[in-house]
Amino acid sequence: MIQLSFAVVGPTPPVPPPPMRLGAHPLGVRVTGVWEAPLADARRELAEWLQQLPGETAVVDLLLGREETAAAAAARLAAPPSVNTALAARHAIIAGRPWLRVFGLYQLGRPDLVIALEPDVDIGAAYVLATRLGAAQLARAVDFPRDRPLPYGFWLIGFGGADLADEATWDLLREHLGAGHLADAFDGRMATPAPQIVIEAADVLHGEPDRWVVGASRAVRTWAAQAATSRRHGLPAPADVPNATDAAIVCDRVDLVGDPDPATFFAVREPATSELDSGWRCACLDPDHVHDERSTRIVPLSRLAARFPPLAAYLALPPGWVVTRDEGAYWLTAPGDERSLLDADLPPGAPWDPAAPGGSADG
Repeated sequence: MIQLSFAVVGPTPPVPPPPMRLGAHPLGVRVTGVWEAPLADARRELAEWLQQLPGETAVVDLLLGREETAAAAAARLAAPPSVNTALAARHAIIAGRPWLRVFGLYQLGRPDLVIALEPDVDIGAAYVLATRLGAAQLARAVDFPRDRPLPYGFWLIGFGGADLADEATWDLLREHLGAGHLADAFDGRMATPAPQIVIEAADVLHGEPDRWVVGASRAVRTWAAQAATSRRHGLPAPADVPNATDAAIVCDRVDLVGDPDPATFFAVREPATSELDSGWRCACLDPDHVHDERSTRIVPLSRLAARFPPLAAYLALPPGWVVTRDEGAYWLTAPGDERSLLDADLPPGAPWDPAAPGGSADG
């Protein structure tokens, strides 16, 4: 089901064809339609109707809180739906914590998303997270299942319902992230259904719903660290980012949990052999240790990152790169390059570690 809704500010517009209908709105006249059709088709029908209005007529997209001319709205709706043309986002600082809301998912019959963050998180990186989550939502025919989190970077991301927030929280979100300039257009939708809160796994090794916590700070910090690694080494922003649950092949000596002085190792990313393969292969530096099916094991990538937290910043490097941990430092080897260069600018600890610059513990 697709729902689109606009307010027309000005003279009464012509009556639209079904399934669209006109109604009263504090800003003027409201046109609403509910389609059993692909989003692109519904947008195109609404665009054709908007084209009948004088081009400079002021209209407001009530699902995005976006004010524009009828001509601009028609052109936007006629374009293929994307994060830029079909969704919007804004944030506010509420009680010292940034909250970011993704608007527009109601057109797909889904609740909007609200992302809670720690005070020191890079808000620009948070918008990257929102953009990726919005794109993933637009690409799916159905909503994400509640029991299967969506991984981001190498962290686990899931979606929580209204039971995660009390009425005071919704009042704050309504006040700061609603749409007061649209004459309370969102009040009903803020309550039923309430926007979903983006939540994350409390423990990198576990993703059960009862271990989730409100907030997406660690996911944003992980992405920001991975993007910074790419910039330091002249690479574009990460595109092929593996998931927390993707498989990695790891030497049993490296995977030895409980060693107070973790073994040195090298990790190379190869092209993935399946949808669930991260491509990462991790082995010890002992030249006499044979790495075969008897001495290696398949583990989730999150387990490797939990074993060596700073490694999280490198997990988005493209295939061909080699990461070596030796003498407590990390060395990088680019594809086709025989040199291994010390990555001296890597902050200590994991991207979310309180000891790392700009880091703080989530709870």
